[in-house]
Amino acid sequence: MSDYKKNYGNKNHQRPIPDKEVYKQKYVTVENILKFEDLKEDLSDMIDEISLYVKLKLRKDVITPTQIRNIYNRIVKIDGNVTKLQLLRPKLAFIAGKFGNDKYKREVIDFFITIIKEVKEPSQVKHFKTFMEAVVAYHKYHHGDKDKYSMFQFLKF
Repeated sequence: MSDYKKNYGNKNHQRPIPDKEVYKQKYVTVENILKFEDLKEDLSDMIDEISLYVKLKLRKDVITPTQIRNIYNRIVKIDGNVTKLQLLRPKLAFIAGKFGNDKYKREVIDFFITIIKEVKEPSQVKHFKTFMEAVVAYHKYHHGDKDKYSMFQFLKF
């Protein structure tokens, strides 16, 4: 059996994530996420950092596009209701529990739960939804199935 198969074919294998010292979040913080659309001069930097965050931390082998989309679909259904968003925390904890001991997947869900804990106003719900929309978009951009929609698949040789 190849080393790749032994290490990455095993569901319980812990995948290496870039060292936190290399990637320091400056803009993707709970405080900035909860005022996402109100950021003026830092908005472009925040969007760039979300892209980098998704590329490095939310890799496809850590959390799949389907898993991210399922979380996002639950969040989209909440229309500015802080209470409904807070009630989403136990559901996210359940999702994290299904990941078992995979600390990288749990870290992603824990980050979302941490943000939700700090939401106090309907405007913050809107900002969190916008942040999650960017996460889903960049996850698709960085980790989507690039071959699935190749322009060459429609050509017949």
